Amino acid sequence: MSEAEVVEAMRRHLEGQFPLTCPFCQHRYATLRDYLQNTKHQGDAIPYDAELGRWRPLRPIGTVTLANCPCGNTLGLTSEGMPLLQLWKLLHWARNETKKRQQTPRELLNYLREVICTQVLAKPER
Repeated sequence: MSEAEVVEAMRRHLEGQFPLTCPFCQHRYATLRDYLQNTKHQGDAIPYDAELGRWRPLRPIGTVTLANCPCGNTLGLTSEGMPLLQLWKLLHWARNETKKRQQTPRELLNYLREVICTQVLAKPER
């Protein structure tokens, strides 16, 4: 997989998690763009399986990126529901890239999160 293919697969998965409603204030985020414009990232994105060295997990823990809703509630976007074969392909790519780039899995995932955010926010609204 190329970096562009990884970004596209991750972005498509994230976009599929919308609409998303904050369970605390009931604010509804219609799209990933809406979510990115109106929440604030909290800490690093966390690639649990990669950090544990589980590059082909049968029962993946997955990844999560957290953000705060303006009400203060923390919301998360995860890899939950991603087809296992697709997740394995992404983890295989990540394993190779962390070695090449001399990055931790967390650093790589944070980088990919920023690429996706930049792409989504650069695209004009319809």
